[in-house]
Amino acid sequence: MVKSVEADGKAVSWFRTDDYFYYSQGIAAGMKAMLIAIREDFSDVLIKMQAMEATDQAIIWTTRATEIHPLIVLDGSGGSIFANHRANLAAPIAHARFYVEVMIKAVTAGRTG
Repeated sequence: MVKSVEADGKAVSWFRTDDYFYYSQGIAAGMKAMLIAIREDFSDVLIKMQAMEATDQAIIWTTRATEIHPLIVLDGSGGSIFANHRANLAAPIAHARFYVEVMIKAVTAGRTG
C-alpha cells in the first residue's frame, strides 16, 4: 500500500496513488464486515478462547481506516508539507492486522491446549 515503486521500476504516479488508497480502504471495509460477522457468529468461542478483546480492537482499527476521507489523496514525502494519505491509512490497517493475528493465536492456542 505504501510502495513507492511499481513493478516496472518506475515511481508510483500521483494518478495511481488514489487507486491504491481506495483499494486499501475497500479491503479495510471488507475486513470490518467479516470481523463483525465473526464476532456475532462466534462470540461464545471468542469469549471462551479470550479472543473477544482482540476482535473488538481489530474492528475499531478497521473502522478508523474506513473513516479517512481526504478531499484529495496526496502522496507527500516525509519532509513535505503535503500529507501522505496512503501512509496515514497504513497505520490503522497495520493495527487491525496485528489484532487479527492476536485473535488467531488465541483461538489456535485454545484449540490445541
